[in-house]
Amino acid sequence: MTGVVIRRCRRSDLALLEWDGEFARARALFARLFAFAHRRGIVMLVASRGRDHLGQIWVDLARNPPGALLWALRVKPGWRGRGVGTQLITAAEQVAARLAHPWAEIEVEPGNLRARALYERLGYRWHRRQIAVDALSRAPLDFEVDVLRRWLAARGAPARCTPARPPRRPPSPRAARAARRRGGPGDRRMRDRR
Repeated sequence: MTGVVIRRCRRSDLALLEWDGEFARARALFARLFAFAHRRGIVMLVASRGRDHLGQIWVDLARNPPGALLWALRVKPGWRGRGVGTQLITAAEQVAARLAHPWAEIEVEPGNLRARALYERLGYRWHRRQIAVDALSRAPLDFEVDVLRRWLAARGAPARCTPARPPRRPPSPRAARAARRRGGPGDRRMRDRR
């Protein structure tokens, strides 16, 4: 999508985050978050095209060190499926990687299959399920989210900050059966003889 600009949120953008009144109830939250952003290690990014506000994503660099948490990803309905969400996530990952965060996590409600498909297409993999937490107060909420993680290239990071490879997934039952037939590492009988 050409003409889309991803940039840091400015105070003048706060009214646009309300999406023509749809999120007017969040006006105070947006103002508080904007005020806390620099002190709390939060980077607020917005996507725009001309004067149109298309979407947003927030990057919390302090909530879950040494990684970064991407949250509040929203794209206006008329712009969904046109690459804006992908551009926002990519820009957020670049912020995190530039600041030597080895991985990024994004939370998704278990039933949000469209968002989950986007995140998995971009390389995010299931990491854990947890109770959702309010971003500012850190108070637990009354629903669960799946946390998906993606390892980032740590550009310019010192060697000690470069992440180890993520843990390997256990083999699928089909792969384990094939390994047993071959006598490979998935074969329990081979491990018992060692």
